[in-house]
Amino acid sequence: LDRGPSFLLHSMIDRAFIDVTHKKLQLRLGRQRINWGMNLVWNPNDLFNSYSYLDFDYEERPGRDACLLTCYTGAASFFQLAYQPARDSHESVAAALCRFNRWGYDLQVLAGRWLQDWVIGAGWSGQISGGGFRGEWTGFQPAESRKEQVWVASVSADYTLRNGLFSQISLLY
Repeated sequence: LDRGPSFLLHSMIDRAFIDVTHKKLQLRLGRQRINWGMNLVWNPNDLFNSYSYLDFDYEERPGRDACLLTCYTGAASFFQLAYQPARDSHESVAAALCRFNRWGYDLQVLAGRWLQDWVIGAGWSGQISGGGFRGEWTGFQPAESRKEQVWVASVSADYTLRNGLFSQISLLY
């Protein structure tokens, strides 16, 4: 029984946000990816988009409902304030990040509150002898003084051979 042409339309909205830019300021509100990690595998600085590298069964890292204010201070530098609200204030994330370029390296420092912890961190990305060299560390100080501090650090090196083969090693502590 031929009923004529038919079609099926399927759509999934993954991210919807409002983005307003004025001169050197940019404000983004809504579902978005806030990517503060500098390493390729382990990202202690990635407060808003954390995931497990060993969880290989994901299509794309999900966005977060958040507010991100960026002030561009140079060609390769900016300052960001980010806030991810939650129903319970102990589940929200608020932090600031400053990224700049010095000595041929992209450097960053961050501070804020991640869930129930105070956070401070830093990271770098650059090259040594034609190969990539990256690292980052983050310290978590629980708001409750009875708990211990936690420090997470990662470092990685990568190199692309002349035949196009890309090699990388990454360590997490």
